[in-house]
Amino acid sequence: GKYVVNDLTIYEGKRLTHTFTVVSSNSPNTVANINDVTSLGLSIPNLNVDTTSIRVSVNIPALGSDFVQYSKYNNSLKLNANSQVYFVREDDSELSNISFGDGVLGFKPPVGSIIKIEYLISSGDIANGIGSFSALKEIEGTTLSFIGLNQPALGGAKRESIESIKYNAVRSFEAAGRGVTE
Repeated sequence: GKYVVNDLTIYEGKRLTHTFTVVSSNSPNTVANINDVTSLGLSIPNLNVDTTSIRVSVNIPALGSDFVQYSKYNNSLKLNANSQVYFVREDDSELSNISFGDGVLGFKPPVGSIIKIEYLISSGDIANGIGSFSALKEIEGTTLSFIGLNQPALGGAKRESIESIKYNAVRSFEAAGRGVTE
């Protein structure tokens, strides 16, 4: 038989998860200090992170809560002390860095919070042009062995170079998000 799925988006990459616990002193696999959550942030220890795939959730055990999905900050969000947002930037080592609000502009996860960061490591533009997939092993309960696509993979890109970032940052700042016509 044939099974057709319309409007299915497939992302290339390896999914990874890192978990951090907010503490007030240094210890392995934790945020070193409560203030690091807002100032230094949490570096994702991999290059080639697809930053569009990052998912951040926070659990505050003291409140008996489950993990709550946070939103990536964008310029259109209005922030207050309770806004559940995270910020993404690239650190000096070219690693993606996740930080949170300071308790005034965005919620600051308190000591004891567990922060889970999920993301994809991308192969960049290598997957562009792929038009079909074959199963490497049997998928239990199916006879699926081949997946064909209506259009080949596209949209993958190499990491932007530091020179390109510097060049584009100046122009983006000058335009300040305004459309410019001649």
